Amino acid sequence: MFRIQALKEHLKPGSEFRQRIRSNFLFALYTGSVLIVIETAYRVSKGSLRSLMLPREYIDIFFILFVFSFFIYKRFVLIFIYGLLVFSLVQMVHYSYYGTWVLPAELFLFFPKHTEVFATFRTIVGMLILPALLVIPAFVLVTAAHRKTGERIVSKYMSVFIILFLLLPVVRVAFFNKKLGTKPNEDKSIQKNTVYTAAYFTARTLPCLVFDIHTVRRWEHEEYPVLDTGSTDASVVLIIGESLTCSHMSLFGYERKTTGFLDSLKNRSSFIYKKALSAGVYTDSSLPHILNIVARPDATLHIMSRKTNLFRMAREQGFRTYFITAQSRDSYSYLRSYLSRNDIDVYKDSFDFGFDAFTYAHDHVLLQELETMDFGRKNFIVLNMAGSHSPYSGRIPDGFSPFPVKNIVDEYDTTVAYTDHIMSEIVRILSRAGGNTYIIFSSDHGQNVGLSGCGHGNINEPSHYEVPFFIHSIQGDIENDVRGFLGTGEWTCHYDIARITAFYLGYRSLEQERSCKRKVYVNGPELNGNSGYMEILLGETGIEKRRLH
Repeated sequence: MFRIQALKEHLKPGSEFRQRIRSNFLFALYTGSVLIVIETAYRVSKGSLRSLMLPREYIDIFFILFVFSFFIYKRFVLIFIYGLLVFSLVQMVHYSYYGTWVLPAELFLFFPKHTEVFATFRTIVGMLILPALLVIPAFVLVTAAHRKTGERIVSKYMSVFIILFLLLPVVRVAFFNKKLGTKPNEDKSIQKNTVYTAAYFTARTLPCLVFDIHTVRRWEHEEYPVLDTGSTDASVVLIIGESLTCSHMSLFGYERKTTGFLDSLKNRSSFIYKKALSAGVYTDSSLPHILNIVARPDATLHIMSRKTNLFRMAREQGFRTYFITAQSRDSYSYLRSYLSRNDIDVYKDSFDFGFDAFTYAHDHVLLQELETMDFGRKNFIVLNMAGSHSPYSGRIPDGFSPFPVKNIVDEYDTTVAYTDHIMSEIVRILSRAGGNTYIIFSSDHGQNVGLSGCGHGNINEPSHYEVPFFIHSIQGDIENDVRGFLGTGEWTCHYDIARITAFYLGYRSLEQERSCKRKVYVNGPELNGNSGYMEILLGETGIEKRRLH
């Protein structure tokens, strides 16, 4: 009874407690507003970031700052916010140059590579102007807010809670969620990305460096691809399907005629098709490998270096570059970090076609975009399909029904037939456009499809990484270099497909001899291989051995 009465006294209008708690609230409001203005202004200046941050992120900033306002050492709170402002500056400059927020590994690389970092920085001083104009006044405003709200309530108990709160991301990375911070998320605030990156660096990257722990041996190309003086002037269209397994395509012997159009091409000299091993069992662990010509797991640092990024290489050869996906903006919140956005002239996802950030478009939007492109010049176009992504019924447009749909297998097969239809339309558009164009197709990963269940993500299940591949020349035959490189065997892999793409972009990427027997690697859920990977011995006659790591 006494405590209730005391609480009533504290909450009376004009009471000292009420006035001081008001200072805590104002501190969070003032400083939170400063951080949000910085974030919003930078995102507006970057068209690709304008609508990406989720509304709840703004609420989180205010809530966290309100909690921090109770910390017993007020100067620590001010220093903490100063630190956020400094890292906001670093993050914005980093994004302006690399098209992504800072990765945990890059915090480590700063020290051995600091000379290169500052050498690079001198060439991009102009990118510092906007972030500096946003952050420098923020120091003054935050300092003023700190002084104006100096009579805040502080609490020892809340201080302990705040310390535990700061340690929580580190504990999550160390013992539970090892993905936290490994892939910057554009949907989250600069501050959250900074905290997550710092947590992963503290809990995983730094201990592995100190104790020389290597879950997977890091991989990178030894040198840059060499330009080929005999490079082609043809356009290159790399099409990446979604969740498409070759075992449900009549092109590869499936009993139901799901790929009638592709079947009609298979005897032409302009068409080569094979089964392929995907680089991963998830889009996140395979797509970066395709677009960066990666052979093994844990090539994250190499990918971020952009040494063999296909968009960068295409731009250097004078191609106009496109990345068009029917998938949702949210689904690419992590993957965008590995695309080298600054080397893509035109980037569009389903949001750009009138959908919300979480909804996939049907693949016909890819056709609409392809119709608008100028093929009077050479283009490098990556089309990423919604394809056969679950739910399968959501990938089938109204009125498309090549066969009766009675169960989930029928639904999946219909998505395969729709992909075949989209391919026929792409060939029609490119044939009408004139000039030679090379179409290169594969899927990001496979899919297990059955009445008892469907899905992907398990490296122990071959259907999750056995995918289709084909290459088709709109005018003319396939070059002997490519035919010789692919050989006469039944199988190829994403690494080979990426090298063939680089060949058509004008690089000597096929000179490396392929052994009759070689190892191919399939990532598990994580790009760095920490969730396991499959090592496959591939011979000319097929898959000879699989070994799980």
